[in-house]
Amino acid sequence: ESNMRYLMEDEIEILSEYEKMAAMYEIFARHGRGFKNEDLVTYFNAKSWYSELMAPEDFDEVFSPNKYEKANTDLIMELERDGNSPYLN
Repeated sequence: ESNMRYLMEDEIEILSEYEKMAAMYEIFARHGRGFKNEDLVTYFNAKSWYSELMAPEDFDEVFSPNKYEKANTDLIMELERDGNSPYLN
C-alpha cells in the first residue's frame, strides 16, 4: 500500500534493516526498476507482479513518484540513515 497511503514511522521501525531496504526498493520495483544486487534480483524476481523494465542507472531519470511514494521513500531513508543501516553503503 506504499503507493496509496502514507506509512507510519512505527510501521517501519519494527522492520529489520533488510525489510526496510526491501520496502523502499519495492516502491521502485513496482515501476519496473532493475537491480544489480543479487539479493534484490532474487527477491523481486520471486514476486508475480514484478517485471524489470529498465536498468537501475536509467531509472532515476524517468521515475516520477506520487506523493505517497515520495514521502514513504523519504521516511524509510531517514530511518535507515538514523539507524546506520548497512544497506546504505
